[in-house]
Amino acid sequence: MIDIHSHILPATDDGAQSLEDSLAIGRQESEGGTTVVFATPHIYNVADLQKGPVFLQSVASLQAEFDKEGVGIILASGAEVSPMMEVLDALDSKLPITLANKSKHLLLDLPLGQWPMYMDRLTFDLLALGITPILAHPERTMPVQESIEVLIPFLERGVLCQVNAGSLTGKYGPFAKKRANQILTRQWCQFLASDIHRPSPKGPLLRGAMNLLSALPPKFLQDITVNNPGHVLAGTSVPSINYEILDARPERTGFLSGLFKKRK
Repeated sequence: MIDIHSHILPATDDGAQSLEDSLAIGRQESEGGTTVVFATPHIYNVADLQKGPVFLQSVASLQAEFDKEGVGIILASGAEVSPMMEVLDALDSKLPITLANKSKHLLLDLPLGQWPMYMDRLTFDLLALGITPILAHPERTMPVQESIEVLIPFLERGVLCQVNAGSLTGKYGPFAKKRANQILTRQWCQFLASDIHRPSPKGPLLRGAMNLLSALPPKFLQDITVNNPGHVLAGTSVPSINYEILDARPERTGFLSGLFKKRK
């Protein structure tokens, strides 16, 4: 399997805090059947956009440590980039913030609360540049938890989605778990990833999530863990999906439902 979203670089963000953490994460991912891990540290603000070259060096250094310690993981570069219009300038300046540094796919870190008003414009402009946005963990965000239909305009435009393995196990609560299962059942996402920050006490995250998805078509599971991430690694286009929009029915329950009704 290929994991396109991790925080495996040591002492870089809120993920691995030491080389020992990084080695432990690498060993755990390898034991679960993962062969390639994208290191995608957070880019929170405009100043962080300049860190792309530093991330590349950190990936190379960690790969050398993996090779020395016999950790069977190949690392690829990337970043989890907060949505901001300045990203376009960074890409124009050739800063290495795209996945695998191929200038083809960009992992967007969706805010857990409301999305920025310019999300439509940003994704449109990225696609116009030939760079496909991948929405990281939409199931964890308030807009999607209020209504899964929020994703439809992005899907229709060609934006891709990545679900977190931890969402399926309930790590982020029942709303995220429910939406993650719905997105996967409808085959609205192209990637299942770990978003791992530290070694998991429950064992390999991707393998654990895959064990919960045995009812889904094997071809789809192969696509979201191997084939589609393989396209990202190679810098080639992820094939289009035939998702069923008619399956999208708004489901609003509990506290979030109350918030939604108050705004109507």
